[in-house]
Amino acid sequence: MDSLDIFESQKGKEKLAYYKFMYVVHKECIHFIRWKCCKKNSRKCPCILKTSLDKKNLIQNDHEHSQLSSQNEIEAAKIKMKIKTLAKVSKSTPAQLFSEAKAGLSDNILEELPKEKSIK
Repeated sequence: MDSLDIFESQKGKEKLAYYKFMYVVHKECIHFIRWKCCKKNSRKCPCILKTSLDKKNLIQNDHEHSQLSSQNEIEAAKIKMKIKTLAKVSKSTPAQLFSEAKAGLSDNILEELPKEKSIK
């Protein structure tokens, strides 16, 4: 994955996926947007990205990550958001939505998702 992939976080904010790492908006500056690694607090990761204001072009990538990348974690974050969005408009139970969302997923992605008991 070498393109900038932007999706909604569980808190309703934008999340950016780039080269198997996730970032959240840190600051919108005059000429660019600065994104910080999602693991900034938990892993003390210093990595920062800068994108164009339209979020289509990478301008700069500063520092190395302090953790390994995980495409599975990104896919799991997208699935969690999909379940949350569907729960707002569907009459299905959370367990049904979870079962539908996890159908066909690899074991590696399933490991990144919360346990079914925790979303009932």
